[in-house]
Amino acid sequence: MLKVKRLVLNDFGPFKGEQTIQFPDENGVVIIYGENMEGKTSLLNALRYALFGKVLGRGAYPVPLHQICNWESTKDGRFGFKVALAFESDGHQYELTRALVLKKKIIKPDCDEDYEQECYLRKDGDVLSTDQRDLELSQVMPEQVSRFFLFDGELLEEYEELLRDQSTMGPAISGAIERILGVPILVNARAECGAQLKEARKQEAKAAAKVESTKAIGLALGELDEKHKHHDEEINRLSETLDNLKDDRQKKETILSKNAYINARFDERRKLREDIAKLEKDRAIQEGRLKELMKDAWRGMLDSKVKELRSSLMKEEEDIQARVRQKLAESEAIKSRNEAVCKGKCPICTQPLSKELADSLKRPSPVEGSVSITENNRELQRLHHVLDRLGDFMPKDISTDLINIRNSLDNFKVDKSTMEDRIQEITNEVGTDSDTEESIRQAISDFARIVKQIASIEGGISRENEELAKIDKNMQELRENLSKIGGASTARERTKRELCDNLSTLFSDGVSVYRENLRQKVEHDSSVLFLKLTKGMAYAGLQINDNYGLTIIHNDGQEIPLRSASAEQIVALSLMGALQKNAPLRGPIIMDSPFIRMDISHKTNVLTALPHMADQVVLLVFGEELKPQMAREVLLGKLRSEFKMVKHTDRYTTIEKSLEAN
Repeated sequence: MLKVKRLVLNDFGPFKGEQTIQFPDENGVVIIYGENMEGKTSLLNALRYALFGKVLGRGAYPVPLHQICNWESTKDGRFGFKVALAFESDGHQYELTRALVLKKKIIKPDCDEDYEQECYLRKDGDVLSTDQRDLELSQVMPEQVSRFFLFDGELLEEYEELLRDQSTMGPAISGAIERILGVPILVNARAECGAQLKEARKQEAKAAAKVESTKAIGLALGELDEKHKHHDEEINRLSETLDNLKDDRQKKETILSKNAYINARFDERRKLREDIAKLEKDRAIQEGRLKELMKDAWRGMLDSKVKELRSSLMKEEEDIQARVRQKLAESEAIKSRNEAVCKGKCPICTQPLSKELADSLKRPSPVEGSVSITENNRELQRLHHVLDRLGDFMPKDISTDLINIRNSLDNFKVDKSTMEDRIQEITNEVGTDSDTEESIRQAISDFARIVKQIASIEGGISRENEELAKIDKNMQELRENLSKIGGASTARERTKRELCDNLSTLFSDGVSVYRENLRQKVEHDSSVLFLKLTKGMAYAGLQINDNYGLTIIHNDGQEIPLRSASAEQIVALSLMGALQKNAPLRGPIIMDSPFIRMDISHKTNVLTALPHMADQVVLLVFGEELKPQMAREVLLGKLRSEFKMVKHTDRYTTIEKSLEAN
């Protein structure tokens, strides 16, 4: 059981100079208060650096160590930093010191290569050798299981992956869970038994080949054993490649997961730019139409004059037509008169004309000397020609088209402006780094390629296993024949092989049984803790899956598929507590900002349960996340110490023992 006693920081991150936290000896909860950007995450990283020599940023990516040096100290010419961690484990006292030290002859460092790391470990006062140091640290706190002792609110979200059957992170997390629960010990024992079984089979075949009566069987077994070895080696090679590819897939998936939002913004920005380009094309088409329509727009300026002239000419045309009609009527009258004079009678009623009437009709009419019909017709033709020419000057009604085009152009401007504003918002948010956008695209391409390779290799492994099954069947038949005719000459080797076979089967079955028992224990203990953390809710408990993912079960027996962010944290904390209870390796729980998404009721339940999750619990929180008075009232005597971070400048924070509420 690892228990932190003291943490000393020197120029680590925002902690300028030497800062010391002395943890109480009593079991219980320690709370360290600090507002955002004051150093809570840096404090968690200080513990990680002391134990493992690394610092992690968002997304669990390593941070260059030279960036962790206190900025104000480097301005004063002091480079590097140091972290000293005192702890106890299994009755032994340890003092671990790790430091980043400036290399000789380096005056102005700007990268990790300008520094070197120093690390030493005291056990019960004695300084250990490098090999002893690494061995002790790997036994006290293996890095692979540190996620269950040092974690933040972001890391809690990873446990949602345990519920996804197709998740690549889920198996990685469940693998870490099995490591802390001790499953690898049995797995390694099973592997050792498998190696011994292979050797026993080989010796049995050799023994059979030395006897004439069993020589053929022995040689056949030896040949099959070589084939078996070849397929085993190929499976191991493929499995190693597969593991590497799965690691790569997990890394790519992590990158894509962490950058999913950024990638979505990149896609949105790219789509907006494409839409703007399409708008520009449409705008050019509409402007072309407008230009075409405006070619005859000058006609509108002559509209009133043309209309006035046309009206005058049309009036003149009507007058001439009236005169022509009148002229025709007069011509008919003159023709009738002349006929009457010539024939001496009325052409209509055929009555004879009197002398007086005949004499009067012989006198010429006043209209006979006026303009002739031919002249009037020529004038009408001229007017028709003028009116036709004026028609060419009449403007077409393009008002509707102009309005539509103008509205379209106005809409283009609004839409383009809106899109450009959104592009600027995205750029302000994710930047203009084309390399980042390209790296995400490359990650997507790499992820697809890796998935394809994994499928291919898994198919290869499946085919190799099929070949192994055939070989095993043939070897089993040969061994059965050998046992019948081998006699005493092969009995000893056969007995060893059967013993190894039985042990291999025993450990193989043992791994499955042990793993299932652990899952049941984790499910039970997680459910017990979950019900404490959700006191008053209508839940029956939690149900575990093969990946150690936990599903909430309602009192009616139905699963609850959709869970809030707060519920996810409660489930994750329940899993943490169950692992602490069932793991051979025990340690403190140190959490950064675990209450951000919880309401007061859940905070109260979690605070009540924390002292039962581990002997030592350290909380890194800010004031609004967990009110000091609330913590004191809920934890009472289990609250052992309170500290607060005091920010003096942007790069200078101190840690002080707190006796009063912030």
